[in-house]
Amino acid sequence: MTPLRVRYIAHLHLKGYSEKTQRNYLEPIILFSRWLKRSPDTLTKDELHRYLLYLKLERKLAIRTLNIHI
Repeated sequence: MTPLRVRYIAHLHLKGYSEKTQRNYLEPIILFSRWLKRSPDTLTKDELHRYLLYLKLERKLAIRTLNIHI
């Protein structure tokens, strides 16, 4: 597990989120990391913008699902 993921999970624990909610918040980050092909803590605004366009235009995600990713 990467240091970034460990910190994020610790943050979610401190917020009191259930295990299921933690997974729901972590999954979009994992998918983004796979798309980015590196840790998301190194992303640029342009890369984030391109990813959101990819989700909207190519994956055709509903706005509600897109908001979860945001």
